[in-house]
Amino acid sequence: MIRVLKKLVPRSIKEQIKRDIENTAVGALPPMPGTNTPIPDLQALVARVGDLETALGQYHTVLCREMGAAPPPPRHMQVRTVGGYVPGFLESGYSICDDLDAVLKVVGRDLASFSRILDYGCGSGRTTRALKTRFPPAEVHGTDIDREAIAWLTRNCSRFAEFRLAPHQPPTPYPDAFFDFVVGISVFTHLPEDMQFAWLKELRRITKPGGFLILTTSGKKNYAGLPPELLRVVEERGFCYVDGGYGQTINLPAFYQNTFHTPEYVRRNWSRFFEVLDIQETRMQNHQDTVLLRNSGGSDPR
Repeated sequence: MIRVLKKLVPRSIKEQIKRDIENTAVGALPPMPGTNTPIPDLQALVARVGDLETALGQYHTVLCREMGAAPPPPRHMQVRTVGGYVPGFLESGYSICDDLDAVLKVVGRDLASFSRILDYGCGSGRTTRALKTRFPPAEVHGTDIDREAIAWLTRNCSRFAEFRLAPHQPPTPYPDAFFDFVVGISVFTHLPEDMQFAWLKELRRITKPGGFLILTTSGKKNYAGLPPELLRVVEERGFCYVDGGYGQTINLPAFYQNTFHTPEYVRRNWSRFFEVLDIQETRMQNHQDTVLLRNSGGSDPR
């Protein structure tokens, strides 16, 4: 955590300041060109940077040791989850909860009405943490294929959820009919078709009859910019899996690429596993489509 806080002041900047000091004559500094404003006292600036690091380190101790706060995930884990390192990373987990509640309104439900929740593809835990914080009575679970993230979450965030490493292929270790709500943010946006069907079948197994799921897909907003030949595939099949090496660039398995769905494809194919209740374009964070599903029970899909 302290290493993350120190990155607020990049090492390259601190080193450059030190070099500037070494190359600056002792005594009064000349004004900046074209102004009467003196060049800042670089030595004082370095001291202030050091004070900032010291204060941040001490606040880290107060928050984590004395107040029991969980640290934010390391930078590289956040980048692997959302593609960047931004101040609003953890806050976005709470806005995701708001989006989930809005989707559930279609069936007169909300997140507070569920007792056992699975964050399927939890990444480094931004949504998992928000779910437990917003709804303390719920039993929350998180699972992901990212071994490093699950190990970090188990060490640092066990008060929010029980975390388990997900296999690349089903089954999971969860019992039959275990969850009454499953959320999967940006998971089916990265799976090939055969894995997609295998995981839909597994999610059906571990969801209670009558339980709900919200999964997201990359819809029209996402595939509209594809090259013409790939756009034709989406428009003709309703599904397109683009193996462009994406997974390897973020240290995830080779099957983890980019996948696009049309609503028509989802209704036609996912209805083998669940009742497809509602699809809303770009409802999740104004980016991905949401698919609201219900496990209606009955015979297992083939």
